[in-house]
Amino acid sequence: MKKTKTSFVNLLALLLCLMAMPGMLRAEATAVRLTPLRDGVLLSVTAAETIYAGSMVAVSNTTAYNAADVAGYTVVGRAENSVVSGDVFNVRRGVFRWENEGTFSDAYAGDFAYVYDNESVTTAAGASNDIIAGIILAVDTDGVWVDCFQIPAQGAASLASLAVSGNATITGVATLTAAPVLVATTSATDVSATMTNAPALVAAASPAWPTVTIDGEIYVIPAFQLDD
Repeated sequence: MKKTKTSFVNLLALLLCLMAMPGMLRAEATAVRLTPLRDGVLLSVTAAETIYAGSMVAVSNTTAYNAADVAGYTVVGRAENSVVSGDVFNVRRGVFRWENEGTFSDAYAGDFAYVYDNESVTTAAGASNDIIAGIILAVDTDGVWVDCFQIPAQGAASLASLAVSGNATITGVATLTAAPVLVATTSATDVSATMTNAPALVAAASPAWPTVTIDGEIYVIPAFQLDD
């Protein structure tokens, strides 16, 4: 009897050890699973400053601020209660009507709205850092209805440099600055060319003018010498 009891205790201990290591037993679901659910409507965050109920809220470095056109801010929703710095409060995610500080009309439905301040949205042209407030669902005489559930991951508004390996897809408008620009000056008897923002090692002035033949037509093109 004593031996049987000892075996049972050992078996129970083994089972408890296995239960404490669920990763060793876990397998993919092959039947109906009662997966826990939460609606994700309310977030609990810590305020870094005084925030009033009803204001648009953004987070940066895990703390909450009044939404503003500030680099590094990510909009999360609307404050459900007023708080001071250091307090934990609830932020509701959803569709909210903000003041129209841009030129929004119904034609903008489906476009991004950008943060103007903690109660207003504007167009990308009216913002400096292009902090996305959400996607516009509708515009009426009282303001802009913005869905903050649909805020995508947001990259930097501008880049000093960008390296791409493989294929790159850009949705929207990409503006390239400081690219090399060829400037040609013509007169009645001559054509000269210079290059602004020239790459390193390129002699940007006084190019040679070789001729090339393309489809039977002769063209002249400027050729800039590489500096040694």
